Amino acid sequence: MRPRSALPAGSSSVDRVVGFTPVGLLAAGAVGLVKVMGMTTGMNVLCCLIGSATAFGAVTCGRFRKR
Repeated sequence: MRPRSALPAGSSSVDRVVGFTPVGLLAAGAVGLVKVMGMTTGMNVLCCLIGSATAFGAVTCGRFRKR
């Protein structure tokens, strides 16, 4: 692993994007949960809930893996 001072000058924008990734995943999970309320067929509900759980799980995994 390279020292922080050896990183390219554009790495701050990369860090910013990586920092917003959990926010995007949480938003995707929340939208999925909201959309489930209006679905009628069981298969659609199941697919949407699996997607939401995966998004929330990715955020949780990312937060615990950093520590």
